[in-house]
Amino acid sequence: MSVKLPDFDQWIDAMAPVLRLGIPPELRPGVKNNLKTAAKMAALLDKADSKDAVEPAPIYRA
Repeated sequence: MSVKLPDFDQWIDAMAPVLRLGIPPELRPGVKNNLKTAAKMAALLDKADSKDAVEPAPIYRA
């Protein structure tokens, strides 16, 4: 995957105060890793071929 990921350290520094999140230093690597994973998943979804006729189901059943 050749997606250019943002600088998550800067993103955490900017967004944590806005969201009023206190992120302890020992948890920061995990937060950064989760953001990287979420960004990669979003990039995969963005690349997926979605036709105009594709819509989410109104009712989900297991």
